[in-house]
Amino acid sequence: MPRHSIALLSMGLLVVGTACGTGPDLTEDVNETHDLADRSAYSEVELPAEAEVVGVDPNQMALDLFGMQEPVEGNFSETVVMVVESDDEAIVELTQTGLPDDSVEGQLYRLDFVPVGNEWQLDWAGEQWRCREDRGPQEWTTERCL
Repeated sequence: MPRHSIALLSMGLLVVGTACGTGPDLTEDVNETHDLADRSAYSEVELPAEAEVVGVDPNQMALDLFGMQEPVEGNFSETVVMVVESDDEAIVELTQTGLPDDSVEGQLYRLDFVPVGNEWQLDWAGEQWRCREDRGPQEWTTERCL
């Protein structure tokens, strides 16, 4: 898919999967302001050696690398949004909320891509968490949940 087609995806949310239930309101997650220049706001994610890090669609690559591969019960929701796209970079956020975990309510991945010919190459990946009540911070943070 050409990069100009990918930009059309960034105009709105691409909801890629939800389990049973209505799920949480993701508007606040997507509209939160993240300092995109500051990678230190995220814990760096080490990728598996066999990970596919070059492709034509950064959104799909984010899902392939970090998206839920199995159905999840409850109010789980997963969204992917291209938050920055230029000739020099693409930044994608993959947000998962309603996780089936006692302490972690949500996980947010940031993936930075750089152009390589007509494709995009993953340059860096980071993550943040949001904890359940009484299990740690309820804002996106690098602090682990209890």
